[in-house]
Amino acid sequence: MKKNIYRINLRSTSKKAITLYLKFLVILHKKLKIKYSIIHLPTTNKDVALLKSPHVNKKAKEHFEMRTYRTLFIVKSSPKISILKYTFINKPKSVLLKLRF
Repeated sequence: MKKNIYRINLRSTSKKAITLYLKFLVILHKKLKIKYSIIHLPTTNKDVALLKSPHVNKKAKEHFEMRTYRTLFIVKSSPKISILKYTFINKPKSVLLKLRF
């Protein structure tokens, strides 16, 4: 019997949200005795500069930095649809998921 591996790619701008969701995934997979592994991917920074005034003065700019945190959660067994539904239903709004088989 061939074991399927599926990957859940997590992405969020909130580090707290992604760590809490990772804890949820770890607890769920430990209770169900499913093997998994976690790979923390590098964060990406995006710098944005906005003008303070809509008029002529271009020297007055406001600078912002957006960080996106990424993690790869790899499950090393055949996926059950009920487990996948449960993981997607309990996902926070600020976390984006991509599932690959």
